[in-house]
Amino acid sequence: MQEFSKNFNWFNTWRKNHLIYILSILIPYILVLCLIVLYIKINFKTKIVKINNDFKTVLFLCIIISVLGCCFFFFLFPLYRYGYSYIISLVSILFILLIKNKTFNKNNFVIFKFILVSCFIIIAAKQTIKIYKNSSNTLWPNIYTLDSNGKIYPKTKIKINKNFFYYLADKGDQLCMYSKSPCTTYHVKNVKYSLKKTYIFLTLN
Repeated sequence: MQEFSKNFNWFNTWRKNHLIYILSILIPYILVLCLIVLYIKINFKTKIVKINNDFKTVLFLCIIISVLGCCFFFFLFPLYRYGYSYIISLVSILFILLIKNKTFNKNNFVIFKFILVSCFIIIAAKQTIKIYKNSSNTLWPNIYTLDSNGKIYPKTKIKINKNFFYYLADKGDQLCMYSKSPCTTYHVKNVKYSLKKTYIFLTLN
């Protein structure tokens, strides 16, 4: 991870993969938020209202946490699963700031109900399509093999001494998965076994 994060070595990989995936989700999300803000700006009046101090504090803390999270994400852990939520949170909070002084009319809440229902329909449709495309895959996790035929390959038993041996995954998909342990995909030679109290130590000669 240090080598990946150092001197922005991650940028080319991130640009070709993670960035495209994030933008494919983020751009439609921002467009929808822009439409909502535009509608609010046109149809609702701006009014200087006294905002609750607790709300200000919470909003300020959310912004600080989101900004720090994005900074840590880009400079230390530039992996999609670590920072995507911080980016979405920061975008959402910034849009909240744009409409925080708007006075809402209850009669115009129909549009928000429509947006809410539409979001549920879109999410449900997206998940349904995803389930349909993956319907050919097994529902139960493949914990013993990733072979396309579902074949479980035997592991070779490697004896170190009379007290200890390990299993070598050297056939087929060459994966240990949930096989007997200890298991490895590498054939290690010249391994020394030692027992201290209840702990087993394996070292290279």
